[in-house]
Amino acid sequence: GSAADEQDNLEYGIVVGSGPIDVRYSNSSNETKSVAGVTTNDIQTSEYAIQYKVSSDLVATVMITDSKDPKDTTNNPKLDQTIFAARYDIAPGLRFYASYVDFDYEGATNNAGSQTNLALRIDF
Repeated sequence: GSAADEQDNLEYGIVVGSGPIDVRYSNSSNETKSVAGVTTNDIQTSEYAIQYKVSSDLVATVMITDSKDPKDTTNNPKLDQTIFAARYDIAPGLRFYASYVDFDYEGATNNAGSQTNLALRIDF
């Protein structure tokens, strides 16, 4: 895009919880319009997640993301991603995070793979 482009974003979602389980859904549309008012990009993303509070110290989440831009008929970009994540509260102010991401991107350059992330958070 260029500096004079206009960006319109719309996002909505819902969370339904019952006991230790939360189910989430969100949808977003990010549209770019040129100075002439022509829509050049329209990235549409849907996200689904289930979060389960295993105990007072452990939370597990599964999240699925689907994103595409139907305006880009040249590259037909599409992203499918699944994330498995956990947060463990070791002690007050000390948390451990772990996640595994599996992704598949199709577009101008196809890319698929996975990654594992580990983090320790310390609050003072």
